[in-house]
Amino acid sequence: MKDYMSISTPEYDLHFWNALRGRNYNPAFLSKGATSETGIHLLPASDGGKFLTYLKAESLFRRIGTVITVGIGDHHILAKDCKDMAGWYDEGESIPVYEGIRDFTVLGLGSRKLASFIKFDEEFARDAVFDFNDYLLRRFARVMAGRKSRHLSPERPLRSPTVC
Repeated sequence: MKDYMSISTPEYDLHFWNALRGRNYNPAFLSKGATSETGIHLLPASDGGKFLTYLKAESLFRRIGTVITVGIGDHHILAKDCKDMAGWYDEGESIPVYEGIRDFTVLGLGSRKLASFIKFDEEFARDAVFDFNDYLLRRFARVMAGRKSRHLSPERPLRSPTVC
């Protein structure tokens, strides 16, 4: 697994965006954010917060849902689906907590990766006046939010993956 501190450097940020724009870049700096499993390059850490802000603005599910952060590596997220209970009890009376324990259903949720590919013209990427970085982050957020919306629609089967 990659050392995420390496994508937090100004050098990685510079060479990442230079490579996308077709400008001169140093592959040694860029290799710090490459994953051996897929060959992709991680977004510089300085742009991660901006991307998440754009994604939240584009995605209804990001605004109303609960985001669960998990560690690096293999993991399994457990969720409980149950009916909430409420009842009136006399003062001093025991509360029958264990009577409702069978109402809990444990559902295993695995994580998934959502990937997006965007094509753009080389001249467009090399335009010195245009804010290419911001445009690309916004476009990725819009594409990914749209895909999540289709994926998390009410028509999906109950057991289909929902963690994106």
